[in-house]
Amino acid sequence: MSGGVVSLTARSAYAQTVSSIIVQGNQRVEADTIRSYFRPGPNGQLDAFQIDEGVKALISTGLFQDVRPTIQGGRLTITVVENPVINRIAFEGNKKVKDDQLKSEIQSKERGTLSRPVVQADTARIQCDLSHNNSRVLINSAYSGMFDRHPKLKMVSVESGIGWVPFMLEAMDYELEENAPKHFEKLEKLPSQYFRDH
Repeated sequence: MSGGVVSLTARSAYAQTVSSIIVQGNQRVEADTIRSYFRPGPNGQLDAFQIDEGVKALISTGLFQDVRPTIQGGRLTITVVENPVINRIAFEGNKKVKDDQLKSEIQSKERGTLSRPVVQADTARIQCDLSHNNSRVLINSAYSGMFDRHPKLKMVSVESGIGWVPFMLEAMDYELEENAPKHFEKLEKLPSQYFRDH
């Protein structure tokens, strides 16, 4: 299970009747909220399966780094480590793309919980979206015939990396010739040549 460690002792230890649930380590999340994730099964008992399901459900909320259940003498203790809260989100190195635009692209939010997988996904989304947006503009420009009408026009693509360029150039030529031959014949050059010249 990602995002937390489940420390279950022998299954027989959980065969005991749980008379109370103690919550430790919580700072912002109410103890009663945490307890509500641990519901007895059809037999009215809180066994290893229900405890495991409760732990998985708590981890999936994204509020906790770790959830550890232990049982002793009919008392179930749930020890949690909460994820930290994001105070401020700052972007560095972006000159053309505004912070507000970048913030709208990510799932991490100020005053929300910090989750490393979410931050990694946010980073990948920003990189991917910026390169896709720039490639879309370049493709539309090359296909439009704009460079035939304005042969001295120069274009600049910023803040999107260059790893996507070789693939895009090859795909532009192939897709236009294969799927739009009549449009292809109207252009004076291959789309990739417009990219190199402009």
